[in-house]
Amino acid sequence: MTRRLAGVFLAFFTGSILLQGAARADRFPARVAPPTQDSSPGRETYKLPDGTRVSLRFAQRVSPAEAKVDDPVRLRVAANVRVQGLVVIPEGAEATGRVVEVKQPHSLGRGSLLAVRVEEVRSVTGGILPLRAMEKYRGGGQGKMVGKVFIPPLAGNTDLTPLDAVGSLLWPLNLTQLASKGDAKNVEEGTRLVGRVQGDVLLDRAAIERVQPQPPSPNVRVTVFRPDDNLVMYRPWVEVNGVRQAHLARRRYFVLDLEPGPQAFSASGQKPVRFDFVAGEHYFVKVHYRIGATGLMAALWGITLADRAEGEDEVGQAHAVESKDRPAKRLPLLGQLMQ
Repeated sequence: MTRRLAGVFLAFFTGSILLQGAARADRFPARVAPPTQDSSPGRETYKLPDGTRVSLRFAQRVSPAEAKVDDPVRLRVAANVRVQGLVVIPEGAEATGRVVEVKQPHSLGRGSLLAVRVEEVRSVTGGILPLRAMEKYRGGGQGKMVGKVFIPPLAGNTDLTPLDAVGSLLWPLNLTQLASKGDAKNVEEGTRLVGRVQGDVLLDRAAIERVQPQPPSPNVRVTVFRPDDNLVMYRPWVEVNGVRQAHLARRRYFVLDLEPGPQAFSASGQKPVRFDFVAGEHYFVKVHYRIGATGLMAALWGITLADRAEGEDEVGQAHAVESKDRPAKRLPLLGQLMQ
């Protein structure tokens, strides 16, 4: 009798899992593998590798109060995508996503949920290239303080401490919170996200070369910025090709017009980092603080090439500094702190 009951329970449990998996497959259907060739037979081709990064922005506002599952979402490319020096996906090209999940704010303090899947983008020749990415945008949950214990929302994302876990047992006593709803979060036009090329794509090199956009300038525009790192006292010298340009406090930036080709950037005399720039492009170089092995006084600075959309957003919240040529004299760390 015991074995028979165990068998019935196992069959019921297995069937429940299968039914849940089938329901999830209906909500998020598997994507059919797209064609991997964007060229004519017999033409010289080269490959756009799987996983190539495509910087995108929303070209419309999407609200969980209005969106429905399977609604198309208009996106646009935020920066040129190059392969072997050629523009394959141009800045401003149209891209498409789709709403795959929507949840409205609920009682119990649960916020909204909007899930968008990135699907495809137009290449410089007008062809369709498959993309992959999934972004989820959640509204805030509502929490309350009861005495000195935080009562988190039942479905929130709050990281619980042991004290929070004990406090959550008192949740049913908070009748006001039971009736309140979480927040709805709209995805505003211009919000950035990142897509990845889905699978290797073969491109017609001759067709790509025929439609290459002309660079608007023979030079390169470079914006050097420092994000808000909360280290007020540190202001490194930023040098380009060994020439001092400016002190760079947090949330500050400056702009340079440089010649195309390799350029070397360094901060406060540290080892230079080199980037190879292409004419007519706008690059964003990020200077950020890194704690060294000896702690804060190590004054280590990282220099990286930032994503175009990230750079635009950071610079939009920063203030410009005047670019100044300075002698190549090195200052000790104390001098850096005091200036």
